[in-house]
Amino acid sequence: MRRDPKLRRLRRKIHANRHGHARHYKRRIAFLQHEIAKVVARRHGLEHETVLDGTPCVIAHKLFLLDCRRHGHWHGVLVSCDRRTKIGKLLHKLGKMTQQELIELFERGEGFPADSIDTSSHTRHSDSVSYPEIPYGHVLPYLWMLGMDVTLWDELLSAARHLGYGLRQPYPSSSEMHHVNLTRDPKHRLIVRGEL
Repeated sequence: MRRDPKLRRLRRKIHANRHGHARHYKRRIAFLQHEIAKVVARRHGLEHETVLDGTPCVIAHKLFLLDCRRHGHWHGVLVSCDRRTKIGKLLHKLGKMTQQELIELFERGEGFPADSIDTSSHTRHSDSVSYPEIPYGHVLPYLWMLGMDVTLWDELLSAARHLGYGLRQPYPSSSEMHHVNLTRDPKHRLIVRGEL
């Protein structure tokens, strides 16, 4: 399959900027990543699978997080998002595990506890906490509802509020403080902000 010349040019610019130590080069990389994500979103839609910070997510998440990084002063990274078995090959390529593999790892006495597949927002299911309006165990209707594990979550919550996105920290007083969920489809806000 022939590669897209526009995306190839943008990816080459990212590669060139990664080796530089110029002032604000991280913001420059975020800008170029945003330009690539915008092209992909226009061609394939916001539910297209992509990668940010070495983590699989959908384009809606990537555009939202890059906006928070560029304009909301969020300096964290996306650690985990989509852990569905159907993208297992991509997860393995990036050195990550599916939700089922995390469960099996914990059962062998390694790793950390993980929710069952049918109650984790990382696998597009409701635990009635992240989305109380969706019954326990039901499939979440949209991929933008997938849970995100991030670093510097306080910064991200503040950035999202400042930029007008709906973001929730469903477990604010537990070991899952790093887990956040969008509370509404970011598409409208991305369009209003010129990010899509």
